[in-house]
Amino acid sequence: MTTLRKLIALGLGLLAASTGFARSHYIERPDGQIILQDHAKCSDGRFEATYVERRSGGGGMFGCWELAGRVVLLQWTLSIGPTGSALRLSRPAEQLDAPTSLLDLVQAPPAAPVDSERMLNMPLSEFRNTLVDVGLCSACADHVGRTVRHSPKGRCAQLTLAALSGGQPERDALAAFPKTCHWDYDKKAPVVAGG
Repeated sequence: MTTLRKLIALGLGLLAASTGFARSHYIERPDGQIILQDHAKCSDGRFEATYVERRSGGGGMFGCWELAGRVVLLQWTLSIGPTGSALRLSRPAEQLDAPTSLLDLVQAPPAAPVDSERMLNMPLSEFRNTLVDVGLCSACADHVGRTVRHSPKGRCAQLTLAALSGGQPERDALAAFPKTCHWDYDKKAPVVAGG
C-alpha cells in the first residue's frame, strides 16, 4: 500500500472515529456507489461524500454535498486511482435526485444483530454498507470487509463482530481502524498475518 493511501485511510479512520455514528445514504450507479454521510462535515460546512467504483482494484472519489430542496448538490474534490494515486478535482457540482432516506430523515430501524455466519455470507457491498452505517469511513469499511472475508477467525473479524453486536466502546475500537484490519491491495491479503 502506498504511503498516500495509508495516510488517506488513517485520516478517514480518525475522522470517522471522531464524528460519532449516524446514518449514511446510498445512491447506486451502474459503475459504483455514492455514499452520502450526514455526520461528517467538509471544511466548508457541507457534508462528506464518497464514491466507490465497482471495478476490480477499486478507486473512487471524495467530495462534499448539500441538500437543496429535493436535489443533492454534489461536488467531487479528490479522485483516488486503483494504485492509490490522488488527483485534485475542480468540477462544477452535479445535481442528483435525493435518496428517499435522506428526504424522509427517518432513521431506519436498528439492524438485526449480526452473527458471524451472517457477516460472512452477506455480499461484500452489503457488508461494507453495514460497516459505514456504524461509523467507519468507506475506505476503512472496504479494508475491514476484505480482511474479515480473508481471515474469518482473525482478530479483525472478532473485533468487527463485537462492534456490530456490541455497544459504543466496541464501535469506537473498530472506528479507530486498528492495523489488524488493514488490507494490502497489492498482495490481496491482510497487512498483519492473522488479521
